Amino acid sequence: MEHQEQKWVAHAFHSPALKSNGHMVLELFDRRFAHQLRKDHKLKPWTSDMERQYHDFVHDGCASEFITRLNNDSKMAEGEGDTRNDPQNEAYLHDHIQDLCETEVEVYQTLKNIQGKDIPQLFACLTVPSSSSSQELSVKKYTDVPGVLLQYIDGFLLTDMAAHAPQEVWQSDRDDTIQIVNLIGDRGILNEDVKTRSFIVQENLWRKFKGFMIDFALCNFHRIMGMKQNEVFAWRLCLPSIFSI
Repeated sequence: MEHQEQKWVAHAFHSPALKSNGHMVLELFDRRFAHQLRKDHKLKPWTSDMERQYHDFVHDGCASEFITRLNNDSKMAEGEGDTRNDPQNEAYLHDHIQDLCETEVEVYQTLKNIQGKDIPQLFACLTVPSSSSSQELSVKKYTDVPGVLLQYIDGFLLTDMAAHAPQEVWQSDRDDTIQIVNLIGDRGILNEDVKTRSFIVQENLWRKFKGFMIDFALCNFHRIMGMKQNEVFAWRLCLPSIFSI
């Protein structure tokens, strides 16, 4: 997650290996600049001094020990930021963001056959090395930044449909986005963070509009949640109100 307001950046690439020529989106899951997550979890804004403390925490082996305890103690994981010191909070956030990245990648892999059609195409998973001088895997595990390289969809957020598309297509595009959510749900994936900003709408040369769903880090899988069919059905009934324009 980048230091800009958005968590992604578009770059122009030519990569024969990836069979792509044009713009891609580099999405980084970086705890340092995850402003909204810090607010949500009542954590302080990142500082360079905080980073130095965190790297010392990692090098001493304390981060590994802390995260192990964190993952084995649900009460400890639910604690708020003011109950931990700064290095512990950075370790907590690093572990949480790692989970978000892994979820996003698993969703893309599960939905491989609709990549490029209803969701962006996933080209690659990557890791950005940290500034740490250590090359030990036990250190890099807690300091390197994971990310994904995605297809760039040139369009506008569904939120801004009224400003970019004629009114006669609003209903059909709304129905299209709901169909995508249901299609993804049929694969055992439930995105509880679905909003109009979860879709980018692209206009083609024939003035046809197509929605693409983005941002899957907050998804859950039915096999993990143990959701009953009637609970999933009730959630789907709420979709029309979510997508009202």
